[in-house]
Amino acid sequence: QTLGRTAPWCDYTGASEAGNPWTVSWDKLLPMLEDARAQSQAVVLIGTAFGFVHLLDSATGFVPTLPKGSVIIETGGYKNQSRTLTRTELHTVLRTCFGLQPDDIRTEYGMSELSSQAYDSAQTPGEFVWPPWVQCRIISPENGEPVPDGQPGNIQILDLANIGSCLRILTEDMGIMTHGRMILLGRAERAPEKGCSLFQSPT
Repeated sequence: QTLGRTAPWCDYTGASEAGNPWTVSWDKLLPMLEDARAQSQAVVLIGTAFGFVHLLDSATGFVPTLPKGSVIIETGGYKNQSRTLTRTELHTVLRTCFGLQPDDIRTEYGMSELSSQAYDSAQTPGEFVWPPWVQCRIISPENGEPVPDGQPGNIQILDLANIGSCLRILTEDMGIMTHGRMILLGRAERAPEKGCSLFQSPT
């Protein structure tokens, strides 16, 4: 058992109070990680980029090495919620703090408007693969036509899992397609920040 629960188990250590930004409770997460390490139980630690920055900033002193087989999934997005690190910088700090190997960190790309997500892999870090029911196209911001592989453009997603919702989403993110994998370049110039993490609980 882990913290009185039968493995596998999951828990949430984030919080968003009225009028306050999203935070992560290190005091709540630390005993879980210590317990998992004591039992050599691999964990999957999932969070936004700014959530991991909050976590690292609040983790004063001891940080437990994660058990073998553990994976961190970073879902991207700072959205002015914390200081900003490059993905390389963030992943390097996470590997150092938690005693992970380069292959132990994955990245997810998704948004609240979609039912499906894309993930990179240890073999192709930073190159996202969508599930087979999703069509990802890179289109020209000038004429809306698909651009050739290797050329930048706006990311357009058709998600067949969006039953009862909009099937096709034209994001304001820029990307490149290469060999069926999507490389995220970032937000389009002058595009506003978007994301569920920008939501503030009503006062």
